[in-house]
Amino acid sequence: MTSYDVFQQTFGMSIASNAAGAGVGTQELYRKCSRRDSPHSSHLTANGLPSGDLPLEECPRGRRDRPRPRVGCIAQPRCHIRGRSVHDTYVVAIAGTATFSQYDWTDVNLRVGTLVDFDTWVAAGVKDVPDGVTLGTPTVSYVSIGAALAVQKLFTIAAPAGVAGAGTNLYDFFAGLGTSGPSRIIFTGHSLGAALSPTLALASVKSNIIPPSTNLRVYMTAGPSPGNGPFVTAFSATFPPMNVGTTYQVWNQNIYNTLDVVPQAWCTVPVECPDQNTSKIPGMYGIPGPKDVQDLINGMNFLIGGTQVVYKPMPGRSFPGVPSGLPMPTTIEEFLFAALLQHEPPYNVYIGVPAASKHETLGHGVAKKTLKQVLYSSTVLGELAVWGEHIEEIRAMIAAKSG
Repeated sequence: MTSYDVFQQTFGMSIASNAAGAGVGTQELYRKCSRRDSPHSSHLTANGLPSGDLPLEECPRGRRDRPRPRVGCIAQPRCHIRGRSVHDTYVVAIAGTATFSQYDWTDVNLRVGTLVDFDTWVAAGVKDVPDGVTLGTPTVSYVSIGAALAVQKLFTIAAPAGVAGAGTNLYDFFAGLGTSGPSRIIFTGHSLGAALSPTLALASVKSNIIPPSTNLRVYMTAGPSPGNGPFVTAFSATFPPMNVGTTYQVWNQNIYNTLDVVPQAWCTVPVECPDQNTSKIPGMYGIPGPKDVQDLINGMNFLIGGTQVVYKPMPGRSFPGVPSGLPMPTTIEEFLFAALLQHEPPYNVYIGVPAASKHETLGHGVAKKTLKQVLYSSTVLGELAVWGEHIEEIRAMIAAKSG
């Protein structure tokens, strides 16, 4: 059996939190994926990675207008961090976008044009639904209302019957850990989960649910930015970068592939974010890139620019992307397919944790997602796919506002 370090084990839990995203089915899949006899958790245990119950799960599928947070996956393996003793470690893994959730698209992914004053919201109580504004002050710490709404849901949604911790929400779970003891908490996520995990971590500390401690870690991969410069500064002050190794062995930094478009969102001012900004997206797989993609990015930039706040990338550790060898894309569809190839597999290779097995059916009556469904499941890529269906409306919006 392969031995994995703590970073690989954490990334394995991030994979587990997204396991149900490989298929289309009911909430029962989330229960099944937490059991050792499921294909997803058996993938973890077979590769020496920890598996555990999922006490915080999504709302049932079915209604497109029902608010649904990403699943929070909590485990308690005995975990060794280099140079330290073994500790009980809780891993809070936040999954990415749910394919058919209208809540995900309207309230999480697409609402980067509406802001939440992070400090004011946290001071008022993270269990309360945050208020949004469309015009900000650059010196104030903001996150997108989508990120804030998702974190509020993660704090307050109760685990369903039939799983460990049934009836308990994450806020109460954290509060029950107390203020002392050897326990460590690691927040992790990939893609949208990598934007929500630092937001959840900082909100937990700033609201005094969890005291500041060196026992807290964040491990994020392929994340877009959840907030502006003051938010990133506050995060780094509370969760300073910790480099254990020269590759993936880092805490509190966003690990990203240089050919992945998702971490390029949502900074719209290249001079302030030269390495990660939305202007790099259209030509990522060949300059200038599809005209429709350029227009979509212009629309997103226009929406964000109206807030007068600049989103800033989280502290990051990049690794060089390997071109796929595909011809330069000329359509949105070709662009999204090229982007998808860079958004997941390279991270498995770089971190050294294999992806879950791919099957036509995943068991329990759950069908494998189509390529279109996979695209819609990816933050930023999904936004491009959704906005691409309304490209003429976006062009008209920009023309009207500019004229």
